[in-house]
Amino acid sequence: LPNRANVLEALDAYRAHIASQSRKKMEFYVDNASGQLPLDQDWADEEINDARRECPEERLGIGEYMDCVRFPEDVLAHWDDIAQLSGLDGTIRRDPANGAGILEAYVSHIEAALRENSLEDIRHTIKFPAELCVVAEEVHGLIGPGMPYHNHQQLTFWSLTMDTSRVKTSGELEDETGLNSWDPQGWTMGGGWNSGDGQDALCCVVYCCKPGEDGWKWRISPAEDFLSEKSGALPHLAAASQPRRIWQLNIGEAVCPIHLVLRSRSPRLKQGNVRLDIQFEPWVALNESLGGRLRQPAAPGAVCHPGEPSYDAGRCAAVQAGWSKSDFHKADPVSVMWDNWSNDTCLPDAAYLCRADGYSAFVVNATTPEHVKFMVLTLVPREKNVRLIIKSTGHDYLGRSFAPGSLSIWVHHMQDVQYHGAGFQLAGSDITIEGNAVTVGGGTELYNAQKALAEHGQAIVGGGCGTMEIVTPKGEIMTINESQNTDLFWAMRGGGPGTFGVITSITFLKHPSPAITHTFWAIRTEPDASYLPALTAYVLSQMPALERAGMSMYCTSSRVLMDNPFPVQSLPAQIAGVMGVALLQDQVDPEAMRELWQPINATIAARWPEAMFVLQTEHFASWFDWFDKYRDARPVGYHLIFASRLLDEAALTEDVDALAAAVGTATERVGRVTAFLVSGRGVHEAVPRGGGNAVHPAWRRAYIHAMATAQFPAMNATAKREAIELVDVAAEGLRRLAPDMGSYINEASDPFELESWSLTGTQGSVYEKDWQQAYWGANYERLLSIKKTVDPDDVFWCEPCVGHERWEVVDEGRLCRV
Repeated sequence: LPNRANVLEALDAYRAHIASQSRKKMEFYVDNASGQLPLDQDWADEEINDARRECPEERLGIGEYMDCVRFPEDVLAHWDDIAQLSGLDGTIRRDPANGAGILEAYVSHIEAALRENSLEDIRHTIKFPAELCVVAEEVHGLIGPGMPYHNHQQLTFWSLTMDTSRVKTSGELEDETGLNSWDPQGWTMGGGWNSGDGQDALCCVVYCCKPGEDGWKWRISPAEDFLSEKSGALPHLAAASQPRRIWQLNIGEAVCPIHLVLRSRSPRLKQGNVRLDIQFEPWVALNESLGGRLRQPAAPGAVCHPGEPSYDAGRCAAVQAGWSKSDFHKADPVSVMWDNWSNDTCLPDAAYLCRADGYSAFVVNATTPEHVKFMVLTLVPREKNVRLIIKSTGHDYLGRSFAPGSLSIWVHHMQDVQYHGAGFQLAGSDITIEGNAVTVGGGTELYNAQKALAEHGQAIVGGGCGTMEIVTPKGEIMTINESQNTDLFWAMRGGGPGTFGVITSITFLKHPSPAITHTFWAIRTEPDASYLPALTAYVLSQMPALERAGMSMYCTSSRVLMDNPFPVQSLPAQIAGVMGVALLQDQVDPEAMRELWQPINATIAARWPEAMFVLQTEHFASWFDWFDKYRDARPVGYHLIFASRLLDEAALTEDVDALAAAVGTATERVGRVTAFLVSGRGVHEAVPRGGGNAVHPAWRRAYIHAMATAQFPAMNATAKREAIELVDVAAEGLRRLAPDMGSYINEASDPFELESWSLTGTQGSVYEKDWQQAYWGANYERLLSIKKTVDPDDVFWCEPCVGHERWEVVDEGRLCRV
């Protein structure tokens, strides 16, 4: 049994955990209340504020604790006190009238009744559970998450009425708990009692044992009627595979184990919980087995929060300076580049709250395949109750490399580069691939690989490979290529990250580095120019022809003034219009780029004389020389919402008016729309080794990857909701242009983001409703079949990823199998 200190520590963790969940609901109510306006426009400001203040008071039943509240926002400012006083921390306060004497009498009566009603062979040994006594001395009951009188889960409730009629016989407990009806191994009920009263009689405290277990244990089990009647409202309780020991219950994992407490926007576990303490014995042993590679990092922004253990004013300045730079987040074991995925749990600003529970609980700095294998083999069994994720740099617009309360396999330092001479023989076969090859570690960034190859005058094409080494969900180190493990080889090339295994190395074919002709171009307009959508549509309609001439391009259309990203002397610091970057490879004619743009410029001058066309060309001897100068160094460390669509030639050329309308809708909603000319002959005519890959088939017809984005400020639920809805509407026009195409999975919308806003009435949105088709098309069914074969237990799970639909997020971010 745990000692008293551990029980109290667990109770504190439980209360903090439930209070955190309740606060998330309260934030929604407060946000709504703060924006309410009366129908009667004659109300005075004071009357309006009183009405707003009464919203959380009346809705949530906390009026008697509202003396400190003058404005709705004050509820959050005094949250710790209000949560403790009102039961929003998952407990019922002790009534001073119920002193120690009453508790002792209650325990004595229950214990006496247990000895009368329990199985004969244990009557002389059965005792009231000691850990429950400790909890009962502190609080009157554990009521689970939920607002007062709304959605409470009565996990255990004792009234101290000494009603011995609640103590049940073994047979009565079998009927009342229903354990043996849904557990084929069967339980033996020694004794126990229903711990609630009236409508609260939802759980039983049961002294029981199971074949193969060592001895009798006290456990908490939901009543059978509760499971059948409440399974729709509380599916996480209905899905519980076994009753929980009281000790486990107090830790806060009564309904789902650690690895199921996820949802990357709704952190649910509190760091400091004894099972999330790196000094907890199993974690100590694991760290020793890994040679000290197990870490429990603090939230990176915690250095800016007085009172946090890692607070350091000097380091805070450095963190704040680095927060907008990708290099900072890449080097941190838990940080991510876009704040919405950590749910603002600990920003580097003392004006906001800091909660450590928004990040991974543990990180393994894996530098070899054996480190990864050890982690998967040690923690894969679901009874270990740990969720695994994979992180390299944290550059993920969908947050798939992130999950609160998880154990992260950090592969960022797998950076080895190994060159191969002419001819590369595939493992497990007699096939030799002609040409030079290079093998890089699974955490190698493309820039570093290209830099190493540039010294040899060579380059690689991202996305294509001849062979991989991976660690599978079953803990096998496996080489996959066109000759062996071919299904996995097909799936890993396009099937999405964090799904089929952990890549520890990958081999690319090297190519001679091309010379690059680079051009900044801009068609400058006035802000909100009425002709901008038509002008943009015309430029986009020319892109298939430009691609056939060998050009690739990034393009942005902005109706609002934006910071000029191009070093062109004739342009001001801020511009509106259509602008971008274009490239040609191995073009010896210095005028080739201008000649391709000349007819487009002439048409623009004739149709839209108000617009000004600017073009500036630069030549580079190698691809890396260009990449090194102009690689993406845009800021990160903010909140970003994405949606995108692949557009084929028909969408770009057959109805230019419809294209203009879609551009107009997008720019009206989010200010700008971006188009990437990154597909064409090289993609359309590609014949991947091994007979194909899992990339969406729409790429074989696409020319443009079009995208709409929006930002929103920190800790602002209303702004986030508005940003999601704006991007959704903007992207819908693009989807209608090419309904049979799809989206680029790595720069796309999260189809489940709007589920967080079901209370706002937006859940019926088209926001990638058919996400399987949008991201993988006809390949999805095969991908799902492979996922079920290689990872039947869903060791790796993320959203939106293959197999995502096998689990559902329910009630405050918990995950349970569908």
